[in-house]
Amino acid sequence: MGGVHVDNFKYYPGYNTVMPRVKTETDHQSKASRSGNAFQREIYKMILDQVKDPNLSVNQPSTTIVKAGKKKRKGKQFPCLLIHTPIASFIGDTDIVVFNKRKQVPAVIISCKTSIRERIAQALYSARLYRAQHGENLPFYLVTRDPGLEFGSEQKPKKALVMVWHERISVYTMNPRTVTGGPIRPIDQLIPDIHLVTG
Repeated sequence: MGGVHVDNFKYYPGYNTVMPRVKTETDHQSKASRSGNAFQREIYKMILDQVKDPNLSVNQPSTTIVKAGKKKRKGKQFPCLLIHTPIASFIGDTDIVVFNKRKQVPAVIISCKTSIRERIAQALYSARLYRAQHGENLPFYLVTRDPGLEFGSEQKPKKALVMVWHERISVYTMNPRTVTGGPIRPIDQLIPDIHLVTG
């Protein structure tokens, strides 16, 4: 017999019993998704409010997957962000993109992560694919509020720090506990760095 969810409890009609609602993996994923989307919107607004160059546009591309031989879904498309494979074309790890409007190419690609544990490889792979298409000097940034404890320090770097350093990816942290240095930078350096590479 079905029940009605109210807050964290499930009520069964006709019964006085109130069963606690057991949180599932789907609940956890949904909460993480909402948190990630809110964080992305926060960073997007910050960049949009401070990057005013008329030659640039700040966008949030959708992660569209286009099957081979099928029409694209409606909506704003960014052909220069599509990564083509024999199976399908897709947009990689690109939460926010600062575009050069005159050249119609990405000037900076930014990936927002509430947590970067086990996600660095995804960002590094996307960075390699986009640099293969748009040049090895394409800036690729990670923005996070993760404590970043797995990075270590410049003196004692951990694997994740070595990876982003080697791949020339800058990581901007909103967490004051994160040890900065090398490619790990405080969040207040993000806008100046965007201005620097797009100026």
